[in-house]
Amino acid sequence: LVLVMATISLWLWPVIGGNSTLFYRDLYLQHIGTGRLLAGELGVGQNLLWDPFLNGGQPLLGNPNRFVLYPTRVLYHLFSPVSALNLEIVFHFLLGAPGVYLLLRRLGPGPWPAALAGFAWSLGGISISLSNHLGRFCAFHWMPWLLLAVDGAVDGRRGRWRWLPVVLASSLQWLTGGFEVVLASAALTVLWALTRARPGARVAALGGTVAALAVAPLVVAFQLVPMVATVLRSGRAGSLDPAAILFWSVHPLRLVETFLPGAFGPIDVPEVTGRYWGEHLVDQGIPYFVTLYLGVGVLLLAVLGLQGKNRSGLRRGLGAAAVLGFLLALGRYDPVVDWTVRAVPRLVPIRFPVKATILVALPVAILAGLGLEALAERAGRAMFLRLASVVSVLTGTFWALLRLGTPASMHLLSLFFGNANPQVAAGVAGAFGHAAVVTTLMALMVALPARRPIAPAVTVVIAADLLVAANAFLPLGPRGLLKDRPPAERTVGALTSSGRFYRRPDPVPEPMHVPADRAWGKAAAKLSMLGGYLGASYGIPVVFHRDDPRLANARYTRLNRRVATLPLEKLGPLLELANVETVMWWEPVTPSWVRSPAPVPTLADITYRVAQTEFAHGPLWYVSRARWVTTSERATDAVFGTEFDPSALAVLEQAPHWPRLPFSPSESLGRFEVSSPGTGWLVISIP
Repeated sequence: LVLVMATISLWLWPVIGGNSTLFYRDLYLQHIGTGRLLAGELGVGQNLLWDPFLNGGQPLLGNPNRFVLYPTRVLYHLFSPVSALNLEIVFHFLLGAPGVYLLLRRLGPGPWPAALAGFAWSLGGISISLSNHLGRFCAFHWMPWLLLAVDGAVDGRRGRWRWLPVVLASSLQWLTGGFEVVLASAALTVLWALTRARPGARVAALGGTVAALAVAPLVVAFQLVPMVATVLRSGRAGSLDPAAILFWSVHPLRLVETFLPGAFGPIDVPEVTGRYWGEHLVDQGIPYFVTLYLGVGVLLLAVLGLQGKNRSGLRRGLGAAAVLGFLLALGRYDPVVDWTVRAVPRLVPIRFPVKATILVALPVAILAGLGLEALAERAGRAMFLRLASVVSVLTGTFWALLRLGTPASMHLLSLFFGNANPQVAAGVAGAFGHAAVVTTLMALMVALPARRPIAPAVTVVIAADLLVAANAFLPLGPRGLLKDRPPAERTVGALTSSGRFYRRPDPVPEPMHVPADRAWGKAAAKLSMLGGYLGASYGIPVVFHRDDPRLANARYTRLNRRVATLPLEKLGPLLELANVETVMWWEPVTPSWVRSPAPVPTLADITYRVAQTEFAHGPLWYVSRARWVTTSERATDAVFGTEFDPSALAVLEQAPHWPRLPFSPSESLGRFEVSSPGTGWLVISIP
């Protein structure tokens, strides 16, 4: 266990004590912004109820992507946001491994099979891929602890409190908002209870497990109720479209990646197009899970772990769970899954079938540990030697053919990837060569005389295999990428004091000049242009921005879609209504309602401009007329009417109840003096 923890810590040392940071995708797009908000860097104190910066203002406690009450969020009160973000991720990499280790030890295998399972869990492709989906990543590494708690509960040797650890572990998962991981964990937990309980106590074990899992969300209802309320009021409410549910299904050919690391091309590059050779096999050309590599040696040992007479029910159950995970992950490529989703989409509250591979990770890690245990027996060594030898010969042969560039191998690449060139051939050959080296080393270890200790040597080879593969798919960037303020943010921040910020969507395609041939270069380019809703990460209240998580209020989402269709010069009344103080745009036109536009430095070919607006009023104004409408759709239509003038008319929706402002009764919103010629309305627009 010390070896496992020390290896993972040394691997992650650049982000613990060095000048690097984890940054990929959602980490820089939203999670570092959450860190700055929790750390109090954005000037709004420690209010956990309301987020004034995102989507014109929305609930903070109810945002499942923020999960502000999860225990490790306290790190943002103790360290700088960048350090806290990295420590939070490192902590969870280190959290799952001892859970798997102790789980294997409880099953009976010695320390080396347990250590191998710990490596397979924490350094496997699913763990690496989830590291930028932070809430799911945190929930993922509680899975082995949940199974460990259930294993202790079903033996019945303790009193009624034996179910408390199960409730605790499941509650912690619920706090992350990672519903898909909670669902996968529940399925594995029930399976574990049924296979580990004594024959005469299976019904009681199943009942206790289901009851404990049902109690867990009630324990953390203070977090779940706001989350559910936010989701039900958002664009995600109601039935998802089947196409949205089945997006990012795993193409069957991509399953090759489970034992060939990087066979589909590099991810840690700024422009994936043309470099990620499997782009036509994944939706949008970019994989949602950056790697599915479980380890060629790990998979061979897992196959061996399926054999054996002791714990046969558990072995079969784990194997069935892994197969089920892969079948569900195929999504629209699986006829059963595709028909079910299209026939009854309301029964499927989860998008992206690739997430089903979460169900695969723990069974494979446990079976690999059991497989290493089986190498202590002659029959196990003989079976493994045959498997490893066949795979070694096949992968070595493919490596040689690809390195030689034979017509047959290039034709095969063209069929597989849709294109073939020397770069693709070299990359795929490297994946085959990696697998050949690993399997050859393991075969040699098993074939040598049986006096030497096989288990430590095999564990070290597996750890090295997974570390090499993980290094390519856990991109690191310079710490300044998340720590420093980009020039565009400094310009916009200086102009924005009491109003909101509106940024025009980027044109497509979007040419960028990145500072290095690494993925962090693209992140730097996005930050330099405050793309998407990145302004909110620096404490700038954004409005009418793209809402990737689709958690904005449904009314706002509807309005936002309409705003995106209008040309810049026609946006004046809407931006005035929303109290927009600063605008950033790229079109060559300059609207009449801004003053002194100035270019801002970015890493794009297009010139971006920033300017303050010149609207006549501030965040409060008086109107003499109001128009009542019955639905939010009609309110949106009225606001987008050609004759709408926000300085003269208020459009009021007859909502089912009065809205509540996110302020306490004693909080001062400012001092205003209004002189009205008669009866009218005061309109307030504040972040």
